[in-house]
Amino acid sequence: MRRYRIESSAISSLGYDPTNRLLELEFVTGAVYDYEGVPPEEVLAMLESDSRGRYFDLHIRGPYPYRRVA
Repeated sequence: MRRYRIESSAISSLGYDPTNRLLELEFVTGAVYDYEGVPPEEVLAMLESDSRGRYFDLHIRGPYPYRRVA
């Protein structure tokens, strides 16, 4: 999955597979996590938010299962 750099103080890059609804986030710490079952509209809302890190904390971190991949 290709990741794209984004402007955020917490997240350095983001990748998304809409077929599998898999969101992959690379954090500024270098850790990479996959979040499963994330709908495309949730990813779009995060990208359009004023604070992507805050949006992640409020809407993605809790509801979606995740695993560390790197």
